[in-house]
Amino acid sequence: MLRQIDPPPTAESSRHCGNCGYDLRGITEPRCPECGAAFDPAETPLADVPWFHRRSIGHVAALWRTMWLVMLRPRWFAGEVLHRDVRVDIQAARRFRWMCVFVAGISAALTIALHTRSAESGLGAFALTLPPLVLYFALTAPLVEATDVQSVSRGLRFRTLCEFSNAPLLLMPLIPLAVVLCRAAGEMPTRPGAVLLACIVGVWIIVKFVYQAWAGGRTLGWLLVQVTSAGLIFAFFGLICFALIVFAVVFTRRLIDW
Repeated sequence: MLRQIDPPPTAESSRHCGNCGYDLRGITEPRCPECGAAFDPAETPLADVPWFHRRSIGHVAALWRTMWLVMLRPRWFAGEVLHRDVRVDIQAARRFRWMCVFVAGISAALTIALHTRSAESGLGAFALTLPPLVLYFALTAPLVEATDVQSVSRGLRFRTLCEFSNAPLLLMPLIPLAVVLCRAAGEMPTRPGAVLLACIVGVWIIVKFVYQAWAGGRTLGWLLVQVTSAGLIFAFFGLICFALIVFAVVFTRRLIDW
């Protein structure tokens, strides 16, 4: 019945130089010994989220490290953002969400383009489907329920956590890759692509609301209801996106015929 619980790390243990990433634990001088960048020892350190330190570790590496932390270490990530005595950067979190939106939209449009017969029609399909798909992910990515917050700081941390919960969308490039591999093997890519799309979207919805449940102290029943209703809402937006694509295709064909 008893288990050992490690004490939470101190704020100093996660302090790194914002310029070069050097570990600043134990540094008494207000300057990084590695690169010489000045810092304020009295300032609360930034949360140990790779995306917050992208300038020192690189944007691509920070993007993928954050994605795997969100998906594979959810309890640690939620605790780091919500409960640690660290700063969060809501603007950087929003940029992360938009990165996820554009990666997902481009990947979905590229998947549709790969199903066309020629390069010219594929380029046209990509140009027609990209705006509605980006719009779809842009509308659904921030869909979260306002939870009960006790302070402005708590609400800011909750919003930051919800922005990072869109990390599963970064798996969307696997779909056009699967289509290319199926075509190279001489198989029909429709079924593998559809299955992979359903899995990624399902993981995305579950991750979003699992983090929201943890942040708001919700129960399992609330989580099941929210995931089910979210699936219906996402499907509704998907139908709107599909209608926009069909309208764009029909309008383009009529314009060309004219």
